[in-house]
Amino acid sequence: MMLYGFHRTSKGRRKSEFPLGQIDWEGKLVINVRDRSLRESLREYFAKPVWVPLPLGDTERLMGHTWECLEPGDEEHFFEALKRLHTRDLFVDLDS
Repeated sequence: MMLYGFHRTSKGRRKSEFPLGQIDWEGKLVINVRDRSLRESLREYFAKPVWVPLPLGDTERLMGHTWECLEPGDEEHFFEALKRLHTRDLFVDLDS
């Protein structure tokens, strides 16, 4: 999956023209980024646990939610962390 940066413009955030590198899950995290500081920042980011909401109740009577901590090292954590990369002004093209 290709990793892109976001650029802030007058029309909002736009995906950068050129990719910054690649990031994949092949049984473990694989980061292919030339920029050393970005690569280390991504390693630290993916090493942190991610909290995700879990709905309480059934589909007809949602009663609220509780939180589950996803520990690093599995595919579910990887994809949840990818969804939150926009907070670091990064974008992953899942189709590449």
